Amino acid sequence: MNQALPKSSSIHEIFYHAILTDKLAQAHIFTCPSEILLQNTILSLAKMMLCNEKERSNCQCVSCRYDDIKVHPDVTILGALNESSTVKAQDIRRLTDIFYLKPQITNKRVVIIHSIATLNAYAANALLKIIEEPPSYLVFLFSCQQTATILPTILSRCQLWRLEDSTKHKMGLPDNGYLNDTNPKLLVLNDKELLLETICAIKNKKLSPYEAVDQWKKYDSSALLWFLYWITSLSIKTHYDSGCELSTAESRWIEEISKLDCELLFKQIAVITASIKQKAQGISINDTLLLEDLLKTYQG
Repeated sequence: MNQALPKSSSIHEIFYHAILTDKLAQAHIFTCPSEILLQNTILSLAKMMLCNEKERSNCQCVSCRYDDIKVHPDVTILGALNESSTVKAQDIRRLTDIFYLKPQITNKRVVIIHSIATLNAYAANALLKIIEEPPSYLVFLFSCQQTATILPTILSRCQLWRLEDSTKHKMGLPDNGYLNDTNPKLLVLNDKELLLETICAIKNKKLSPYEAVDQWKKYDSSALLWFLYWITSLSIKTHYDSGCELSTAESRWIEEISKLDCELLFKQIAVITASIKQKAQGISINDTLLLEDLLKTYQG
């Protein structure tokens, strides 16, 4: 189920009501371009689910006394938010014994798996077997920045939540405040207008993809893939939704890109997604050739 958040309700309110009425689904996927927003949301929801008293604030139950939910005895965490490591099949299988241990201090056991979109086929199939019939006390919270590479059979068994801060994500990208100074995506975000202008120059045959890649050498290749994924996704959205709200600074460039053949843009998304997954799995990629090929797409 793809859950759109009601404007009048926060995701925490929805979860709290589901917990009180015992209608909480057992598997959830959270997707968002902001790693920090993903982590904060998932950890705060895990803490809420594990509260013994179901208090809204200042609860002193034995579960809520854990300041760091990541060391809670009823919480298991796999993977990294930055998608730099891949959860392998053996990692999933090793957790099988833990999954079937009853909670120690609460009535729930929460399993958090980050970057679920980077699971290889073996790990994904191992996970699928577990979430098909989980114990009643087990709740899965999965995170990812995009869902294109997640097995449809896993997606169909999860409730999908798309997190977005409408005041800070005008172009579908996280505000700088969500990123720390060491994150390579911050440099890309700071220069997003320059990067968009470069892509439009390629589209209008004023700059070659080879020249552009040479100009982009200072950026991290994974951060560039992340950026290209989001501007291409937003261009597709703009193509189909003329009322799509964009910030003034980027609107003319996104609207220009959205004029490209949508079939090309969808193929671009598929190539970027596959490349992100390969890099996460440690597969060697020639970044220069990959970026040149991706930028050629914007020539139409």
